[in-house]
Amino acid sequence: MRPSKETDMSQTTSGAMSFIVEYLRKESAAPYKTVQEAAKESGHTIYPVMYGRAKAILGLIPVKKRGVASPEAAPRGRKGGRTVLKVESLDELKGFLDSYKKLQAERDGYREALESIATAARRALE
Repeated sequence: MRPSKETDMSQTTSGAMSFIVEYLRKESAAPYKTVQEAAKESGHTIYPVMYGRAKAILGLIPVKKRGVASPEAAPRGRKGGRTVLKVESLDELKGFLDSYKKLQAERDGYREALESIATAARRALE
């Protein structure tokens, strides 16, 4: 019984990955191009992401834990929730409202310009 393509792919990838890891154990400073050429001679096809992953496995490059934001990263809002505006004073609220009104006016101006362009394009195509 012939193995499926998925099995072939995982075995090929596994063999190629093992090759990269072993190569980098011997020569940790080897550039990607050197490793790629050696892998090709051994019958493996490798990709840059595999090279980077092998370096990470061996601890040759720093790796952040997945799903963990750095302390200096901006906090992310809730998905699907409303944005909560924290206002310390009445002046801040007035400033926010002024900025909001300016943005609305700017948006409306852009919308009018786009509508006039669309009208002109329609007329030109008629």
